[in-house]
Amino acid sequence: MDYVKPGEVQQSMIDAEKTKAELTFSQLVTRGVLGGAILASATTLSNTAAAQTKIPVASAVVFPVEKSL
Repeated sequence: MDYVKPGEVQQSMIDAEKTKAELTFSQLVTRGVLGGAILASATTLSNTAAAQTKIPVASAVVFPVEKSL
């Protein structure tokens, strides 16, 4: 695993926040809607897995897999 110096992490965070601060209103709304849709589909999939298998842990197993797709 590579080591990243704290100063590099800090500069990366500053650059990312600067980019986000320059987004237009329509871009922010679009990102919000798409983020909500992805979260809703992942939640629905995990709840469906728990309901169909009748094993509550299945929900926790499926949710991270959906998020990484």
